[in-house]
Amino acid sequence: MSMEQAESIGAVRPVGAGSRAAWLVPELLADPSWIFSLGEVAAGDMVRAIRRAHRPGQPLIDYRRDDFEFDAALPVLRAAFAETRDGRGIALVRGLPRAALSEPEFELLTWAIGLHAGVPRPQGKATHYLSAVRDIGTVYRSGTGRGYSSNAELDFHTDGADVVALTCFNTAKAGGMSMVSSSVTAHNIMVAERPDLAALLHGTFHFSRQAEQAPDEAPFYPHPIFAELDGRLHSRWNRNRITSAQKLPGVPPLSAAQRAAIDLLDEILRRPQVMYAMHLAPGDMQLLNSHVTLHSRTGFEDHADAADKRLLFRLWLTPPDARALPAAWRPGYRSVAARTVQGRHPRSGLRLGPAGLRAAAGHDTGHGAGGRLGLMAPSRAGAAAGGTWTWPDRGMADRVSVEVLSLGVPRFPRHVRKVRPKGGNTKLGVPGRFLLSPISPQVTCGPACGRGRWRSSRRTR
Repeated sequence: MSMEQAESIGAVRPVGAGSRAAWLVPELLADPSWIFSLGEVAAGDMVRAIRRAHRPGQPLIDYRRDDFEFDAALPVLRAAFAETRDGRGIALVRGLPRAALSEPEFELLTWAIGLHAGVPRPQGKATHYLSAVRDIGTVYRSGTGRGYSSNAELDFHTDGADVVALTCFNTAKAGGMSMVSSSVTAHNIMVAERPDLAALLHGTFHFSRQAEQAPDEAPFYPHPIFAELDGRLHSRWNRNRITSAQKLPGVPPLSAAQRAAIDLLDEILRRPQVMYAMHLAPGDMQLLNSHVTLHSRTGFEDHADAADKRLLFRLWLTPPDARALPAAWRPGYRSVAARTVQGRHPRSGLRLGPAGLRAAAGHDTGHGAGGRLGLMAPSRAGAAAGGTWTWPDRGMADRVSVEVLSLGVPRFPRHVRKVRPKGGNTKLGVPGRFLLSPISPQVTCGPACGRGRWRSSRRTR
């Protein structure tokens, strides 16, 4: 870190001390209010809803929130997500009906919970919105390694979304324990013990994108490990990605002091008073707030029978009431404004600015009459990210403003009545701004729509 950076950071101080997010293990053990249980009635409602809605072969993004009536379960789910956002930053929901559902049905259940909770975010270069966490032989310690598809012990890290939901279908033969630490607690311990090293973690580090960058992105990006905004501490940490970035051209080498700082952080995270270890059982769902917790997993030995192998399903979610993020989070999250869709964006398809994102996700109106999840809707949708558009059913804008970022003509369905240029452009596919209008009340354009790069920037009437 340069002298200029050090001066700009200044003296660090404890942040969030005394808040529920700054927990130690004895406090979690003494106060189980972060653990929630679904009763038989709620579980039964889920089974009936999933079996009624499940259509084998239908893509997940084609399901709507209204397809799943979880009436008895919703109060429990809402309380768990509220605890994740405003409380400990960790919640455990027990009692999902694992035994009554097949693997595809349980996967759909996970997706349906996400429909009720927020906006799922893509998790990789394939723009997949739900990951099957299973060992497929991935080499974790590599420039393209992803931990969820290996059986390796993982570094403590942060996932690329506001909330991580992990549901358990099968456990491993041995190992695979989940470990969670409060990043707020770890930061404040570090400030007390080594404020000089804590200050370095508020400076710039470089994270590898693990070869999953979009065409307009570098293979690495700058990001602090800690930053404060509005009295709240935010964290982003992944040693494997920082180590991978050190092998990329253009990344400055870590200083000896920076290495000492991240070594101390990892040591603090694994202290018995700081690190909470738990085995997820079939039917459990773990929720984590990525901004105030860090998590890891022990290595595991799997079963020989494929039907018994360890399997969990992972969703990355942005809740409708997402808080603003520090400006330094922009390289990794794209949008940092409150109540916008934050987190990883697809490699292709739409890139939404804050106004378009609020309209797309319905974050400006809260939960309404749910739309398609791939359309970024837990409520009425205008335009949507993830390579899919939906126009509103009624009472909202009848045109969507589109900015074409690079050459390549997007293909739109026949239901789009007109594509007319704005601002002097004469041909769609030339960088510039255009307006689109639908014919029918609800028009969908799937991932095949985009050959170029384009984004919605605002709605107009």
